[in-house]
Amino acid sequence: MQDTLSGSISYCQYADDTMLYKQCAVKDLAHNIADFNSPLSQLATWSYKSNLALNPTKTKSMLLSTSQLACSHGLKDQNLNLN
Repeated sequence: MQDTLSGSISYCQYADDTMLYKQCAVKDLAHNIADFNSPLSQLATWSYKSNLALNPTKTKSMLLSTSQLACSHGLKDQNLNLN
């Protein structure tokens, strides 16, 4: 899996859970969300070839920010298409 997720996407694994993450500036947020499409597709292919199953009901997107940054950058008004 390390070879599959190379690039700017970082990950953390614990037992059978894997978390993908990326840090970015607010102005690059929409672009960085789109960056996850290719690694997720590659991960799905790797999982299938490895006889593993991804559980879509356990797959979540999360945006972490401080309340001050969220207010000053208007994140509450953004449609980020996280799904």
